[in-house]
Amino acid sequence: MLAKGYGRADKDRPRPNDANTVFRIGSLSKQFTAAAILALAHDGKLALRDPLTRFFPEYPRENLSKDGVEVTLHHLLCHTSGLADARKTEYFKSRVWRRPIDKDALVARSSSLPLVRTPGTKFEYLNYGYFLLGVVVERVSGRSYDDFLRNRLFAPLGMTSSGTVLPEELSGRAAIGYHRSTSGSLTSMALDPEFGDRDLTMSLGSGQIYSTVTDLARWEGALAGGRVQGQAQLFQPNQEGYGYGWVIEEANGAQHFWHNGALSPLGFSSFMIRIPSKKRMIAYLSNLDVALTEELEAKVAKLGLE
Repeated sequence: MLAKGYGRADKDRPRPNDANTVFRIGSLSKQFTAAAILALAHDGKLALRDPLTRFFPEYPRENLSKDGVEVTLHHLLCHTSGLADARKTEYFKSRVWRRPIDKDALVARSSSLPLVRTPGTKFEYLNYGYFLLGVVVERVSGRSYDDFLRNRLFAPLGMTSSGTVLPEELSGRAAIGYHRSTSGSLTSMALDPEFGDRDLTMSLGSGQIYSTVTDLARWEGALAGGRVQGQAQLFQPNQEGYGYGWVIEEANGAQHFWHNGALSPLGFSSFMIRIPSKKRMIAYLSNLDVALTEELEAKVAKLGLE
């Protein structure tokens, strides 16, 4: 009904945002990682209750089990793994935004961290859990995360402007992200010479994907048509009403599914809400950091539920 852009993709050039402008979508990426895991489950290559020890032999078994309960893929998908936040390790902090993360190195450095609680006992939103799911996609499929998503999800659905490693042919349509400096001016990390991880390897599985609102509309069409393998499990509520990459709630008599995303230092934020009973979806992608779009998110959610 409406696919439109507002403002500029680049504040210093007359390049307007439109429905085909490419944005980093932050944690909206999680639903696609979950869909990739469900696709591999459909192929019989893994099961959602598989323990992580199957995929990560570098982890000592005692660091993936507590009180007799092992961490499983299901725990990662619904943020109840009890894993420590590996993004607080010195290895991660020394590289974030500056240079690409070596996936195997981060996993190896994090394998010494004991669980902070028994798996399945508490919801704790953890990007590292989805990072591990991205690694699982690669190890099980034998393909890169980007390649698997492109060939299994994006290309079949016509999502030609979605991926993780931005190709040169899309760079002219890519928005530059902005955040507000302490002086009040809009600045971009893209211009920072220390910003060396342009493919956002640190956000593998959790927030690395780029897309457009047009592609997200195609994704919604696939979900509405039941064309995503195993999709019912995306929308089954677990602790705190979290499914697999979606928050599940009810308001005004209508069940709805939503998620937001933020890459604040990079200057991107996003939001998507689905209300199937109303045959309605609203999504926005922004090249402003989440601190500048929180009010908009609340308005969009309210509009969708009216």
